[in-house]
Amino acid sequence: MQPLILYSIVLLLSNLSVPAQCGEKLFSKNVEDIQIGNGVAISSGDMISVKLTSQILSDNATIHAASSDGYEVVFAGNDSRIYLNEAVLGTGQFGPMKNGGIRRINHVEQINSKQTTVRYSVEIGGILHHLPSPITP
Repeated sequence: MQPLILYSIVLLLSNLSVPAQCGEKLFSKNVEDIQIGNGVAISSGDMISVKLTSQILSDNATIHAASSDGYEVVFAGNDSRIYLNEAVLGTGQFGPMKNGGIRRINHVEQINSKQTTVRYSVEIGGILHHLPSPITP
């Protein structure tokens, strides 16, 4: 058996969340870049506009979906929603999002005393205020 095929089988059987590069887009079990943005990367404290969409998943089927009517303004990395901070600033091998980017992230939450996977889609509408990088001597 060829090493690449064997490696692929091992990854599938072990169910690891190792991102696979696909052009510039990344994908893992829990995070997927749908659209790569452009411009400067978002950093913690930046004021940004985001549009959120959520789906409650059950056995790979959507049982509930919700979408906000428009964009909301948040401070990157300072939001009470952990999944939003992880999506915007990046997690693992995923770097921070950029203007116009869309990222999907799966997050396990307690809903009605039951652990449920919720899939969030985060779309960056704009960077309203970007904090300058600190000057190092």
